[in-house]
Amino acid sequence: MGHIVEIDSLTYTYPNALEKSLDSLSLNIKKGQSFGLLGPNGAGKTTLLSFLCGQRKDLTNSIKLFGSSSNELHGELLNIGYAPQELALFPMLSGIENLLFFAKLAGLAEDKRLGRVLEMLKAVDLQKSQDKLVENYSGGMKRRLNLAVALLNDPKLLILDEPTVGVDPQSRNLIFEKIEELKSRGVTIIYTTHYMEEVQRLCDSVAIVKEGKILFNGTLDSLLESQKNESLEQCYLQLTGYEVVD
Repeated sequence: MGHIVEIDSLTYTYPNALEKSLDSLSLNIKKGQSFGLLGPNGAGKTTLLSFLCGQRKDLTNSIKLFGSSSNELHGELLNIGYAPQELALFPMLSGIENLLFFAKLAGLAEDKRLGRVLEMLKAVDLQKSQDKLVENYSGGMKRRLNLAVALLNDPKLLILDEPTVGVDPQSRNLIFEKIEELKSRGVTIIYTTHYMEEVQRLCDSVAIVKEGKILFNGTLDSLLESQKNESLEQCYLQLTGYEVVD
């Protein structure tokens, strides 16, 4: 089984920052894997995701996606879906208008856009609210629409940055079921969250990051065994510390 993501000693410091956001970080993710990326606030998770989804172009020789250096990627970027933690939606447009806009941005053929958009609205159970302005959506509805945007291009690699923040239990369960369906189809998933029960339900393997460095990288079972603990949350706290991080 080949690697979809290969990261070799990635180091990055934001302009005018005193500390590194990513510090010689190395990581491989296999095709079809559901991979949990965990860490406290400010650990570097979102910075890393920004490199993987093509938002940052510098230092990309340290990253390979689909076997190619990320600065050589062109059409391959269309195989990546990204649902950011900060909702990337237009509140003054309806749900269907948002999806049609992002479908065009993703390069979907004009004659296929509407069909794909309607399919995604149904997939996240928003077809009855498709004409409502997004500013009137609940938090759960916005998160489901955010996921639909990420799935428009039928990605081979799906990156989800805290996709269940502030959602109701029904929306959370729907998001879980959709992710599990994608897993069964062999889609590679990178999933960040602060909820350990989500990791246990959805992820095969995890990496724990703190201050831009990998503290652990392996399967859930090996993590529990390494810390001699039956609780994933306690394993996480033992590695990252108990001090509150703002």
